Amino acid sequence: DYSYEYYLKVPWKMVTKAGASKLFGKKKDEPVNPDEVDEIIYSEHGKKNRYVNVQIKGDLEDYQIKLKREK
Repeated sequence: DYSYEYYLKVPWKMVTKAGASKLFGKKKDEPVNPDEVDEIIYSEHGKKNRYVNVQIKGDLEDYQIKLKREK
């Protein structure tokens, strides 16, 4: 029985985009561009970026996802 625990810092921008997409839906006819590059957000000195801390615990079949405070 393998159980894993991961902590992720998800950028707030990504959370808001995913939430808006879930609330308002995505047009099914809208094509997906395979050449599109995902944006990587780097923390710049002096600039504050907001993050949501997420804990993923369990294995592939049985897992839990929770919001957590930063350790």
